[in-house]
Amino acid sequence: MLADSPVENSEEYAIHDYEGFGGYALSEYEGIETAHEIACFISEYPDFGGELVNHVGGDWEEARTAAEDNYCGCYKSLADYAQELTEETSTPGSSG
Repeated sequence: MLADSPVENSEEYAIHDYEGFGGYALSEYEGIETAHEIACFISEYPDFGGELVNHVGGDWEEARTAAEDNYCGCYKSLADYAQELTEETSTPGSSG
């Protein structure tokens, strides 16, 4: 991008539009690789990815770890979650 700039000896770029980042506001000087990684993370977790990156102060690696270690899915109610958790963790044929 900078090599093709009409400005001779261009050394810097800035991001001025971050639409589609799920509520995460990219820094004006965010690295291209980091912006790409954040975009990929948000595309994997579109329901909450951008907000999670915000929550952890922009640290997408921490957001990824939190999502992979703690995300249990999306449920209509706490009862639905509890039922699925019980079914997944109960031994078949055991009585309570």
